[in-house]
This record gives sequence, C-alpha cells and structure tokens, in this order.
Amino acid sequence: MSGRQLLGGATVVAVLAGAAWYATHAPAGAAAPAQGLEVAVGASAEGSGTWVPYVITVKNLADGTFDGQVLLLERAPSSPAPSSAAPIPVNRVPSAPGAPAATVETAYATSLQVPSRTSRSVTVVAPQGYTAVEAVMGGQVLDEEQVAQAPALPVAVLTREPQAADAIGSLGYGNQQTWVTEYNTPAAVPSSPLFYAGYLTLVVDGFPTGSLSAAQIAALRLFVFMGGSLLLVGGPDWQQTLAGLPSNLLPIRALGTGQLSLMPIARLAGQGTQRMAPGTVGRLAPGARAVLTEDDGTPLAAEQDLGAGRVVELAVDPSGAGLEGTSLGQLAWNEALGRTFTTLPGSPPETAAVLGPTAPFTAFLPASPQAPLPAPWLVGLVILVYVALTGPGVYLLLHRRLGHPALAWAAIPVLALAFTGVLYLAGNALQGGLQDAQLQVLRPTSTAEVNLLTYHKVLFLGRGQHQIAAPEAALAAPLTFDTYQTTGTTCERCVDQLGSLPSGSELVLPQDRPAVQETGVIYGNVRVVALSSTLAADRWLSTDLAQRGNRILGQVGNAGSAPVAFLTFFSTDGQSLYQADLAALVPPGQQVTVSASLNSAAGPAKPAQALLRQVAISELATSGGGVLVGLTQPLPSPLTVDGEHPRQAALAVLEEPISPVQVTTPRLFEQRLLAASSSGSGGYTDVYDVVVAGAGLPLRLTYTTGWFSQVEVYDFATRTYRPVPPGGGPQTSVELAPGELRGGIVRVRVSEPRVGWGENLWVDAG
Repeated sequence: MSGRQLLGGATVVAVLAGAAWYATHAPAGAAAPAQGLEVAVGASAEGSGTWVPYVITVKNLADGTFDGQVLLLERAPSSPAPSSAAPIPVNRVPSAPGAPAATVETAYATSLQVPSRTSRSVTVVAPQGYTAVEAVMGGQVLDEEQVAQAPALPVAVLTREPQAADAIGSLGYGNQQTWVTEYNTPAAVPSSPLFYAGYLTLVVDGFPTGSLSAAQIAALRLFVFMGGSLLLVGGPDWQQTLAGLPSNLLPIRALGTGQLSLMPIARLAGQGTQRMAPGTVGRLAPGARAVLTEDDGTPLAAEQDLGAGRVVELAVDPSGAGLEGTSLGQLAWNEALGRTFTTLPGSPPETAAVLGPTAPFTAFLPASPQAPLPAPWLVGLVILVYVALTGPGVYLLLHRRLGHPALAWAAIPVLALAFTGVLYLAGNALQGGLQDAQLQVLRPTSTAEVNLLTYHKVLFLGRGQHQIAAPEAALAAPLTFDTYQTTGTTCERCVDQLGSLPSGSELVLPQDRPAVQETGVIYGNVRVVALSSTLAADRWLSTDLAQRGNRILGQVGNAGSAPVAFLTFFSTDGQSLYQADLAALVPPGQQVTVSASLNSAAGPAKPAQALLRQVAISELATSGGGVLVGLTQPLPSPLTVDGEHPRQAALAVLEEPISPVQVTTPRLFEQRLLAASSSGSGGYTDVYDVVVAGAGLPLRLTYTTGWFSQVEVYDFATRTYRPVPPGGGPQTSVELAPGELRGGIVRVRVSEPRVGWGENLWVDAG
C-alpha cells in the first residue's frame, strides 16, 4: 500500500469520525408548535419579601393541546402588548398547589399541559423582582406578558369549610388585599416549612390536625420558629382543630366549650354588642399573653412568641356559630389576622420566615482556591519530546527505517493530535476539578434544626453544559448576574467578562430535587446560586440579656457543637442601627458573661464586621427588635455539580433573633401590631398594640402631632379609651397610667390618612 493511499484512508476515517460525533452531539432541531394554537399567558406577583408566590395562568384559546413550558423571567418583555381579555382573578386559589417549583435567576421553567378551550394556573415561588412571563412550545414563544405586581398579603388557610377562606380573602388592610391559598385535604398540606415560604400567615380553622403526619406537624411548627405566623381558630369544634397540635403551639390551654361574649371584639374597634358565641374555654399557656379577655378574665384571644415567629389563637370561630357573613364575624377575622403581620413601622408586611437571597451578600463570597499549575520542567520536557518525535524521530523512522517519507504528511498531524490530547488530559487532571466558594447563613429554628441559606460560587474549569443539583426540599435562586452587578466580575480566569446571560443560560428543572441547568459555560466561568433549606444541626444560643442605658449585659450560652466568634448584638429603632460587641469567642458547651456598650453601627468596618452587619440588617429589615450574629464553623453542603461534590471553601454566620428580658429603651425593641383596622371617608381608624415586654413603668406615649387627627389610649382596667390631645410641638408625649399597660401591651387607637403600620407612634421610658 502506497503512502498516498494511507493518507487518503486516514482522511476518510477522520471525516467519518467527525460526522459520527456531530450526529451524536449536535442539538436536536426544535419541533414546530401545533398549527393554529393560540394561548394567552398572564402572571401576578402576590406580595413581596424574600420569597414571593407568582400565580401564572395559561389560557388555551383555540383547538389543540398546549404542551410546553411557562417561563418566569427577570426582565421586561421584548414586545409587551396589553391584553384585551378580562383580567384573571387571582385573589383566591381554589385548591393548594403542589410543592413550589424551585427557582432560578434567568428563568423559572414549569412544564404545563392545557387542553383546548381551557385554562390552568400554577404557582411558582421565587425572589421578588421577576417581571415577565412566557408561554413556550416547540422552541417558539407563543405569548409574552409583563408580571402584574399586586399589593397582596399572601395567606394559607387549612380548612374544610370554604367560608373561612372566603371571609379571609375578602379582607383588606389599607391598599393591600389578602390573597388566599386553600389547603382542604391532609394530602395537600406541605411536609416542609420551605413550601410555606411565600406566605405571611398560616390559618388553621375547622381542619382535622389529628390526620396530619408528624412531618406535616413539624412543618407548621418550624415555620413559626423560623419567623412565620400561625393563626389558630377555636369555636365549638376546637377539638378537631387543636387536638393534633403540640402543646407549645397553643397559647390557650383548652378546658372545654362554653358561651363567650363577643363584646371585647366589638369594643376593640369602638363598637358595642352583647352577642354570645360558643368557643374554647381555657387558660393562658406559660409565656402567652392575653389580647382580648372576658370580664372574668377568660382569654378570648391570646398570642405567644415562639422562636422568631408568633402564634395567635382566637377562641371563637368567626365563620361559624351564626357569625358567617356578619360584620362582627368579619371584624373578628380582621383583628385576629391583622396582628399576625410582623413588619417595621410604615412598611407593608413582607414574607421573611424562610431565609432568602439578597445581592449584597455576593460581595462577601470567599475567593475560589487557586488550582495548581503544571511544573515548568514538566511542560518543557513534553515540548522537547514532541519536537524530537516530529523532527528527528519522524525522519529516522519513516525515511531511514521504513523508506516511506510521504507518510510524514499523516504522521505529524497524528502526533500533534496525540500530544494535544495528552496536554488537555493533564490540564484537566490538574485544574479541571470543580470549586465551590460558599457563604452560609444559619438561623436556628429549634435545638435540632436550622434554616440554612447558602450562597454557592461555583467555579467551572471545564466548558459546556453543567447541572447544579440542590438538596431535597430546597428553594434555589441563581444570582450570577446580580454578582456581576455587585462585584463587576463573574469570570476569574478568562479574558471575557460576563456582562449578561442569554435567556435560558440558567434554567431550573422542576423536580422534587431542584436542579439548575447551566449552559454556555467557558473555562473560568463563575455561576452563583443561592439555596435555602432546613437540616438537622445543633447550633443554638441561649441568652439571658438585659438592656440598661447604653449597655447590653447578661449571660450567653453556646449549646451547639461549634464555637461562635465575634459575637455581636444589633438592634434598631426603625431609623438607626445599633451594635454591641459582646464576646470575641464563645466555645461550644460554655456560657460567658457579657457587658458591652450599645453604640451606633454607622461608619467603616473590617470585612468580618461588615459581613455580620449585613446579616443583621437583613434580619432586622422586616421586623426590627434585636439579633445576635457571629462567625461559626460551616455545615457540610449537599450541593452537587454534575453528580459530584466540588471542593469547598466556606464561611458561616450564625444569626438568632432575641429580645432582652429587661429594657430601659423600649423604642429599640418594641413591636407594633395592627390590632384592628377600618376605613372611612376621612381615612382609617386603626388600633395598634405596642408590645413593650420587659419594660416597666413609668412609660410615655409619643406620636407625631400632625400625622393623626385623633389619638386615644386604652385603659385595660376601665375598658375605655382616653383621648390624648395634641401638643404644641412636632411631637406629642403623654405619660401612661398604670392601667394602660397590661401584659406588656400598650393599646392605641388612631385616625390616620393611611394604614401606617405603627408609623409615627412610639412608647418611651418615662
């Protein structure tokens, strides 16, 4: 066989191999959508906060089945067009959605089938800020619309009676309407607190809690300890509603059923009635406080703070016992639900029970570890061998030994390919491993559980498509583009910087175990993904702290298995941030005595202090109060990339909301709860309960003079309101009488132009 024949054969083999590779690796062509298919898509964001429920509805307007995806996008639509169809009502979801779809930064993708002339709705839980929705089939966008931003208060209702969901869905507080999701069967109730991430409050009314599994009960409990609110409704059927719940979730310990007067409910809003209704007769649980009581002291409504959240219990059922559809029944719902909304004064409630991602944290991500480079002598040796083989080696073998010098035309390219492959494999062996730089935020929910928020900065040292898999029962939100905007780079070892992500570069796959599909990755690309999950971990701080003047003092114990460093206390009065450096180190299993000055947290800070401050700001941004933060050992991360656990470099922060047992500056820690709200021609008449637990008399009520047209303070002893006349200055301050503080609550009724959620109203030390 001649040299030319060998060369030709090698060329044919190379062409055939290339064709075979292309046939197996080329992307499949997109199938064309059904001819004549016409769909209309719409979406609304119900509320705001760390995680927001987006209700997406697809209407199939023609013959043929829509079998495609709906994509929720963080961008404006390319060609928005107003729809002529009637708006889709989303105030009430007739049945509970399944587990929320995991979410990603570029697109949240949910597969959907919609038969001819029908419509279907799905709920996707994602961070706030998503602005567009698309209906896609066969690779073609059939419709694209903007996401409507609805000022809603998302509430989940566990009930078998539709009257309760209907009544709650008709409530409004200022310009915000409640948005209700109904769970009416035990099978529909989530078994993970993460699936309640899009709700402010969970309501249980006439639901057989005894039929729930241990995991479902644990999810309710953990949702409260993580920072959510739970509203329990008694009434004559309190046994089935309360029997399956643990005792630490019950502010009222039931003793039986009896007739209760509804006068306290009416009196709270300035009305009067002698109506009676059957309800739960009981006593207050340890640590609970009465909100409304009968004349003999029997609690009609009570609440209890548990972990970072709150449980409110109403002894009567506003949707039963003849109260259904009555103004008094609606008033009872208004008062009970309103006080479950935890918020900063002047700010509408936002969902914050489940830790969610914020872009500023990406600036604190640790740098990816440096991968080793090959030794210079090894590179030189490989090049020397290559030159020796392609030069003298080819000449000696083909010309002198075999006598076929023409074979050099094939031998030299083969050697070049072989050495290129060797160098590529060597580079992959040295630098091709995945690297994951992490920042973890841990919020204890009990002595054995934590809500873990992890920012993953994954460095890819290989091209192509990759899959980032989250642990089960997690919420995911990629932050790649946010990281680029925050830090100015997402590419650590390549020349081209990532200025934007094409649509679909990061796409979530809606599975029980969420996965994020990363495409278009080049060498050195960084993709950032945030995951929120719950897992067993013994990270817990026990505190016995007091605030006296400008000092925080007392005891802090570390009940966990890892040390806590740079333990710092933060609090806010709604306008300024304050900080006290408590301890440099709290070893595991030990208790330390602390005494530190409480000063303004403004000004420059070292990197570790700046990180702790950012975590505290994120925690205090929704409810105020106080929080302890410190550095701790990171937890093992279950995240995988292409089925592998990447090398990790992690930094962890422990945060725990607390309230001192004694305070001398109530403004730093008080909570303002909306106890009742009604609208009129001149604005709103609202009742606020200012919770100043830990503060004793003397106290003063202070408010902005020009904001309210009328201010009255409630006397718990006489059960009457006392008018507070405005003073001559910008603020009015009046001393409170002993009967105007009960159970740590000061109750104030005001007339204001809008629902201010306690804005321009304070209780200060006298």
